[in-house]
Amino acid sequence: MRVSQINNYNINFGYNKKLNNELKSKLSKFEDKEYAQTLLSLNEFCNSTEDKIRRLEKKSDFKKSSSDFVDMLLQAKEQLAMYVDILFGEEFKYSDREYKHYQDEFYRHGADKENDWRYDMMDRLKYWSKDVIDKNNAGFSEASKSELAQKAGQILSASVQMPKSGLLELYTPSANSPRNFDSVAGMDKVKREFNEGLLQLIKSPDKAVLDYSEYGILPPKTVLLYGPPGCGKTFIAKALSGEAELPLFLLKLSKAGSHYINMTSKNIEAAFDEAIDFSKNSGKPCILFIDEIDSIGFKRDEKISHEDLKQVTTLLQALDKAGDSNVFVIGATNKFKFLDPAVIRRYESKIYVDVPDLEARKALIELNLLAFAKGEKLLADKDAISEIAKLLNGFSNDSICKISNAAARNALRRDRADISIDDYKKAIEETSEIKPDLKEYNVDDLYDKKSIGFK
Repeated sequence: MRVSQINNYNINFGYNKKLNNELKSKLSKFEDKEYAQTLLSLNEFCNSTEDKIRRLEKKSDFKKSSSDFVDMLLQAKEQLAMYVDILFGEEFKYSDREYKHYQDEFYRHGADKENDWRYDMMDRLKYWSKDVIDKNNAGFSEASKSELAQKAGQILSASVQMPKSGLLELYTPSANSPRNFDSVAGMDKVKREFNEGLLQLIKSPDKAVLDYSEYGILPPKTVLLYGPPGCGKTFIAKALSGEAELPLFLLKLSKAGSHYINMTSKNIEAAFDEAIDFSKNSGKPCILFIDEIDSIGFKRDEKISHEDLKQVTTLLQALDKAGDSNVFVIGATNKFKFLDPAVIRRYESKIYVDVPDLEARKALIELNLLAFAKGEKLLADKDAISEIAKLLNGFSNDSICKISNAAARNALRRDRADISIDDYKKAIEETSEIKPDLKEYNVDDLYDKKSIGFK
């Protein structure tokens, strides 16, 4: 079959060639030639990476061999879509058209959303294909768009130079991710700690300098979040990234480990160095988030191996090095007592993230109900919300969200009825969610909680 015959069929091979050519044409006419070239380079990076992924799909170990390439493609394509939509908006509809392209490919490929990178691509593009771009464009003149483009060029240049080890994942929010602190229900004291600390250093450096000159106080650049699981430690870190408007790197500890001598330590060191280099290349600070830091920062004693001892020592040195750079390091753990005291000391601020109090539970219930069309009636009943919040006392944030979803399913089973307080009561009664034993996470016997938390 000749190529001309193939083109008569509505079949796409690889990335969207038609849209790609249109983008090249538009960028060739864009007045800021330097920034246009940056976008063209990023576009070529996306295309070549996608071609690489499609070649790897023919291999039996596709998921393992392609994971790093898929991560790079998703991050780079979302960056490209965001800035193209900001520049050309409704007249071009780049994200909408790309979303449709990958949706068609997804269904043709088998529609397996658990294992198909095309579905993940759709999720990334979905957010930018909505009305957010319209809001971003509101009031933008051509001059201000060009100014934004110039500033974005630095970020895009750094995006293309993604860390090579695969240990760091550049966090990019999906449609359901927190955008900023407004997306976080409750946790007021935790947010206050960040507002008075890290965010002040970023948003109000003059005030930070004044506080230092008058009181000798500098906002912390390293923060340890600890407390029961499921209470929002990772969620608040992602929200912080949006609030601070800074890139967030997630240290993938599962890839840091190695059975080769010294490799785990070298991987940890490499991850920190890559975050520091990223910050230098982009010309702005970044946030490095380490979840379950107890798995690499555990207590040292005579029983641990030489490799484990070196691993903890490497982490301590890396935290010191990051403190001298523009990398803010946030650690999270629900096993505070297992952390090495030297690791704890390296964190300038320690924040206890507790199960939500009554007001936080109310806010979390309301936030969940806002997402349900059938939740409007219950949302307007403040007394019912208060009663539900009292019934949920002791549950974690994550458990409350799961119970809210179960209540919604109960209402659905009642012939698609409005969600009611009885649906919540039934969900609580039948839930498999377990209230955390707070005694297990109490560190009063080791440290004064008032000096490290917000209570």
